[in-house]
Parts: sequence; C-alpha cells; structure tokens
Amino acid sequence: MNRRDFLKGAAAFVGLSALEVACATTQPDFYATKGQPNTMTYMKNGKEVVVYNLNGRWKAQYPGGEEIVEIEQKGNKFDGYKTVGNTSIAGADLTISGTVDGNLVNCLTYWSDGKKTHAQTKISPDGNSFICVGSSVREFKRVK
Repeated sequence: MNRRDFLKGAAAFVGLSALEVACATTQPDFYATKGQPNTMTYMKNGKEVVVYNLNGRWKAQYPGGEEIVEIEQKGNKFDGYKTVGNTSIAGADLTISGTVDGNLVNCLTYWSDGKKTHAQTKISPDGNSFICVGSSVREFKRVK
C-alpha cells in the first residue's frame, strides 16, 4: 500500500475525505484574503502578506485521548504547546510546529521518543480546522 492509499484509508476511518487530507498537494488551492475571518497580516520583503491565523487554543482527538494545544504564530510560522501533558508529551512541551502557505499547513509533530513526523495538509476554508498526520491522523479544531 502506498502512502496516498494509506492516508485515504486513514482519512476515511476518521470520517474525512481525501481532499481534506490532501497530503500529496504541494501548491495552495487558495490564499487567505484581508478581512477574512481567522486571518492575520505580516510584512515580508516590504509587502503585506495575509495568512490564516492559527493563534489560540486547538483540540484534537488521538488514540491516547484529547489533546489541547496552544498555538503561537508569528508571520507564517507557528509552534504548538500542549496545555496538559500525558504519558507521551509533558504539559507545556512543544508538540507541533510548522508553516502556513495559503491553505496549506506544513506541520511537524514531535514525539516523546524524539521522533518527528512531517505532513503537509490543508486548513479548512473558514480557518477553524486542519489535519496533522503522525502515527495517527489528528484533526485540530479551533476552541472557541
């Protein structure tokens, strides 16, 4: 089974379409626009850039339970820290990091054994959820 088929199967298992996972995508389908909800602007090379704003609390379900992550974003780069630890990652430890480019999220998941898992996925058009693939598929949803 190749990676794409595996991810389609994993997505179906958690009730997501292959388009939502879109791990083989390397170019954004669309970019956030100024004034759109859940976006922010920053300056890059003297130009204003609009990106999805991931700042805030996010939650995800994974085999070990629920994960609550506080994401801090500057420009298009973000780091996510667990707010409550578990047997895998201690509270306040870095658990996810990455970049946002249009609707693409490049995420790196950190594990207690020192391993890192990279994935490329898409953020939802409303900016309220994205998927990060590691040893399990985790959909991060913005906590209101």
